[in-house]
Amino acid sequence: MAEYDDYVVGDGFVIAGKIVYGEDENTVPRKLQYLDEKMDQSFPSVIRIGYGGQKDLPEGIEFSTPKPVALIKQLIKSYPKKDARVLDYFGGSGTSGHAVLEMNKEDGGTRSYILVEEMGSTFHKVMLPRMKAIDPKADFATYETETVPVGGKDLLKRFNQYSFDFLSAYHFIEEEDSMLVEGMNILGTDKKRGAVVAFTVPDFRKSKYFFEEELSALKNVIKKSKCKSAIIYTLSKEDHGEEPWRGVDKSILSGTPCKELNIIEIPDELVEEWNDVLNAMAS
Repeated sequence: MAEYDDYVVGDGFVIAGKIVYGEDENTVPRKLQYLDEKMDQSFPSVIRIGYGGQKDLPEGIEFSTPKPVALIKQLIKSYPKKDARVLDYFGGSGTSGHAVLEMNKEDGGTRSYILVEEMGSTFHKVMLPRMKAIDPKADFATYETETVPVGGKDLLKRFNQYSFDFLSAYHFIEEEDSMLVEGMNILGTDKKRGAVVAFTVPDFRKSKYFFEEELSALKNVIKKSKCKSAIIYTLSKEDHGEEPWRGVDKSILSGTPCKELNIIEIPDELVEEWNDVLNAMAS
């Protein structure tokens, strides 16, 4: 300490120059490093923010699950550069943008943000009004993706294209046994339920022996995976013709470990509700 005019005495430590000393000889001296000099510091594994984000929303704006602004500010502060660009790919109510604007006001930073939100209602009714309320003079731009209208058979094909994402919200599907045979898209196996998960696509059926081919493929996957049940999702009857898998029983899977066969209809109403999401994914 005698060699330095500028030193700091803390609770159990002394900082002199670039060295941090402990309170006695039992502590090994360490080099002092600042965040802007060392970018790979460990972040704490527990962050204690004890309030919900609703109180941060401007008056008149409602959102069910906003994150606390204080939480996002603490995360952003782990990166010391004040000109950082913050990307939130699931923008929701706009908490990340709110946090960036507050931090810039507090420390004079020039941070910018990019918020991405796929739900149009959330974007127009929550995120955009919130950002304008937080800083009416803020200079920000909005961009909207081009949407591709999907309907009829095109919707069915698009639904099949993303059926894995749709059904994996319920099933833990492993894709190692996935295949497309005629009109059946075998998505894989749900090991947790011990089930093969498949989805039928009528428009893909070209052979007059399509049912036999689908059945053979399903049997092979069941034998290989040793699954004891099969779940086949089909669209509802309306406008899609008769589905041959409706009404069949487990006896057609004799010679396999399968003890249960479930045919589950996906109603047209549910498919239509997914139209907006599929359009966004297609664009």
